[in-house]
Amino acid sequence: MFKIFYFVVFIVAYCKIILAIRITEMDLALLDPFIVDKVKLNHEYGVVKVNGTVYNIKLQGLATTTIQKLSGFDKNLLEIHYKNTKYTFTGFFKAKSEIFGFQLNTAGSFLLNTYDVAAKLIIKLERYTRNGKTYFRTNGFDVSSTIKSGDLDLTGVNRALMWLINANFNIIIQSSIKSYIGDVWAVYYEKAINAMLTKVPIRELFQCETVDEGSLSKSNVKIDSCSLEN
Repeated sequence: MFKIFYFVVFIVAYCKIILAIRITEMDLALLDPFIVDKVKLNHEYGVVKVNGTVYNIKLQGLATTTIQKLSGFDKNLLEIHYKNTKYTFTGFFKAKSEIFGFQLNTAGSFLLNTYDVAAKLIIKLERYTRNGKTYFRTNGFDVSSTIKSGDLDLTGVNRALMWLINANFNIIIQSSIKSYIGDVWAVYYEKAINAMLTKVPIRELFQCETVDEGSLSKSNVKIDSCSLEN
């Protein structure tokens, strides 16, 4: 479910940028809560091994995501820094898993809260021409993130084990979740980013001299560099 989390948070961050500079062709509605039907989990990192399905996932907190910095277009890179104080996930799961050596084969509902999330996404860009106009498309990316703390509740799981999981939440984050984000979801990031970039030519994407500074400050967006010559 964390792969959905970072994918959706990026979409919302990008939408806020687009809304701030009023590009109507890319004016996507912000969805909060965001609902996902089903995600398959099959990974092994550190102290966590999971094989199962999470479904009817509802993610809340996207509307309060804050973009701290946007830069890099002049270097064919898009760098986005964003943060939020809290994201909440609810939904249902069915999984075989192992956490700290404990075997689990269970199903039920879950409630997950993550606090003080900050991330930096660097997207490598290349330019191409279509119908006489120049566009960006992605050529790889890198993501780094911090999650200060969190708590998880799974029905059908022994309360003592739940206490152990929550007492070691940061260990689980470091050993499992952050690696899973980078290793598994590169394809999904690139598809989502390209789907948006292909809609607007570079010259229309950011016209720095016409950006309304008031709208940028209200949206917490900082543009450090925006040289977009073809």
